[in-house]
Amino acid sequence: MTSEDDYLRKLHVDLIVDRFGFDDWRDLAERSPKEFIVDIVQTSVDNGTVLGSAPGLTGQSKETWFKIKKKEFCFLYHEHSESELSSTKMIL
Repeated sequence: MTSEDDYLRKLHVDLIVDRFGFDDWRDLAERSPKEFIVDIVQTSVDNGTVLGSAPGLTGQSKETWFKIKKKEFCFLYHEHSESELSSTKMIL
């Protein structure tokens, strides 16, 4: 189980919201902590998406999804130390 602000949890939530068809959502709900399910629903609300109609399910391949996510992947899902942030700012 991950904490609410954990980057790994955010990655899993985003993957489910963007790629999961919710055909077997009851099984997912039974196997997952309530807080995780709440994060999935809240992320869908924040994104303005309906569960089961994810962009990744409407003709977008996994490869395309990963190419889009790759541009922001590090900043969304990786915790940077202060020194990493400083060096990144210098490069940008």
